[in-house]
Amino acid sequence: VEASLRQCGVYLYDLSWVNDRIEVIVSTHPPQHAPEGPDSEVLEQAIRAVREQLWASPQMEAMMEKYELSIATPGASDVLRTDKEFVAWKGFPVVVTTTQPHKKKTKFEGNLVRRDDEFVHLNLKGRPIKVPRELVAEVSLPPPKYEKGDSEMGKLKKKWSWRNAGANAGEGGIVESDGTVAEDTAGGDPWDIEYPEADWGEDDHLPATPKGDSAVARYAAVYREIVLRTARLVAQWQCLGFCHGVLNTDNMSILGITIDYGPFGFMEAYDPDHICNGSDDAGRYRYSAQPEICKWNLRKLAEALDPTLPQTVSLPILEAEYDGTFRREYEDRMLQKLGFLAPISREEDLEMLQDLLSVMESTGADWTDTFRALARVGRGDDLDLVEKQIVDNCCSAEAMAKRFERKADVYPLNLFPENAQKFADLAREDPEELSDILQGPAFSDTETGLQEVAAKSALAETLRQQAATMRQLSPADKRSSDQAQWGAWLEGYQAR
Repeated sequence: VEASLRQCGVYLYDLSWVNDRIEVIVSTHPPQHAPEGPDSEVLEQAIRAVREQLWASPQMEAMMEKYELSIATPGASDVLRTDKEFVAWKGFPVVVTTTQPHKKKTKFEGNLVRRDDEFVHLNLKGRPIKVPRELVAEVSLPPPKYEKGDSEMGKLKKKWSWRNAGANAGEGGIVESDGTVAEDTAGGDPWDIEYPEADWGEDDHLPATPKGDSAVARYAAVYREIVLRTARLVAQWQCLGFCHGVLNTDNMSILGITIDYGPFGFMEAYDPDHICNGSDDAGRYRYSAQPEICKWNLRKLAEALDPTLPQTVSLPILEAEYDGTFRREYEDRMLQKLGFLAPISREEDLEMLQDLLSVMESTGADWTDTFRALARVGRGDDLDLVEKQIVDNCCSAEAMAKRFERKADVYPLNLFPENAQKFADLAREDPEELSDILQGPAFSDTETGLQEVAAKSALAETLRQQAATMRQLSPADKRSSDQAQWGAWLEGYQAR
């Protein structure tokens, strides 16, 4: 294997036998250096070279029929090697292993502070530890701690272990969840694939589908279930004021549960444009954008499943099910939060809900405290006391001004006349550069695109003017305005 890889200009980083599988990890660097994967074209060449070498003799070919060959690039390593990695993992828990005892120990656990020319510095529960570099055998990340729910996620990952078909012995096929290879029929219909019985429908968490149905029909049923679960999940987020923060496609679960929410946050003062992730400069994952982002992610899932589940089947399911399911779930839950358990006029109730959100936004009312206060109305508490509890927790004029300024920063462009021609030229000559400037997709129609840029600039200017106006309000004026808005809404709410 090593000789075959060197002919392709790559190195053998690791080779191991795991049950009935031979795992080969390749790198563009020698083993003593940090691993880095080659591009896909070089990897394909390496796969062909190794297979040709291993299948060169009849005896070898007969033996290799019993094993699956897996050739892949290195993933993220748990071992820290480069200066860049030590900077990136600063503040995180690490394990330092030494070649010989240091202070009567060969293993040190603590938060990484830094690595310099002489020592690896750790913080061990507030106590600084220095381990000499000449004694360090390895600095690694600790194994993950298992928490409730991990066993279920483990089952799911086994079911959904899709792998690159070209990187396995069954070239041109699909590695199924039970490890078997469903190969395309040579020269035949690409859909003429032998699907194993152990399939999505047998997962404990997903709906079983009739065994008599075609594979496409069964996959369509499961995709529909994923769409419904995702729509209900994001509706629950919106009802709780929860912001995930980083809704990349790989940070979502087909189970319809919340995972990988590192920079998450719960809204305090209600703001539809609330951004909980400090690195989300453009507000892509802001609170109000979460439903549409989750739908976009489902569309990307549909693309990933094609052609196993054709997009001509999956995308109509998405369009037919997602928006309606989200809207019903969100509206039902929000009306329940308001105590509207016996429907009188759903249209009027939804109008009152929308008016509530508008008052909350304009006064900077606290999301959780507001609903806690509204619970007192149903108990017959004095309306003035309810109003006072809500107004006491509204944002100050200064806090509202800063909110407007933060929103304005999301739209950083100012379309002065001298910039208009520049953007128009870029749209024609270098749309990629224009995309970087706009922090989003470049538009294909120059006139329409310039109108969009102008609208963003106008919105930013309006927000800055609102910030300036808010700063002119005294605390008494701000409170008086809040009381007037809440008093009017609460009277209607009490009557309902």
